[in-house]
Amino acid sequence: TCEQESLRTGLGAISELTVRTIKSILTERKAATFSDLFNFIQRTRASAKEVKHLIKAGALSAIHSNQSHLLLLNELFFKNNKKAAIARFLGQELHLQPFNQYQQIINEMEVLDFAVSAHPLCLYEHKLSSLPVIPSNELEQHKNKNILFCGWLAITRRVNTAKNQFMKFLTLEDRHGLCEAVLFSQAYNKYGHLIRSHGPFLVYGRVQSRVPGELNLIVDKVELLKLDKSDLEKKLQSFPVYSLEQSPLTI
Repeated sequence: TCEQESLRTGLGAISELTVRTIKSILTERKAATFSDLFNFIQRTRASAKEVKHLIKAGALSAIHSNQSHLLLLNELFFKNNKKAAIARFLGQELHLQPFNQYQQIINEMEVLDFAVSAHPLCLYEHKLSSLPVIPSNELEQHKNKNILFCGWLAITRRVNTAKNQFMKFLTLEDRHGLCEAVLFSQAYNKYGHLIRSHGPFLVYGRVQSRVPGELNLIVDKVELLKLDKSDLEKKLQSFPVYSLEQSPLTI
């Protein structure tokens, strides 16, 4: 739901968060404010993975605004037999950089399957800036023209035609709105195998308007837009990397 300039997401959307933990959070939240991360864990009895996913979803930002620091404290707590005093002592001298916007988007996509802090197309802006991509709010100006559109897959539907051939309808989302795209049988047979993820997809086609106020993009070609390793590393270069697997930060 919208809340002024923000989005509020229910706890049920968070990956691997159990019903028991959700109920416990709601009960304890009504009883009293959570004073810190350790107070939250002890009162809700959430598991290490559940706390990790809550942090990545932004659900614990009211406790501490730095998600990378919360993730570190969470690992220290569970790796030291749930001793808050030890985890607090070990973490007090460690100051990690907050996640940048790109890492926040990746975290949200991982645990929510969608992003709330910014549109996931932000991750691909360096690739899109050099392409003649038409945004969804300008499609009306390009009726009966061939264009290039880029969007994140919102909804997909496959239907069987009267000639017993498959075609596909896509609802694609960019930062400005939605675009309805249609893959007739020939295009679907050629590019349908690519549409197995959220994308994003580069879609080439003609803008069609049969009914006033309604626009469709008749697709000729589809490309899956990918981030290679070097692209991702550049995006996350300010991401604070840490691992406690072989760390001396345990007692």
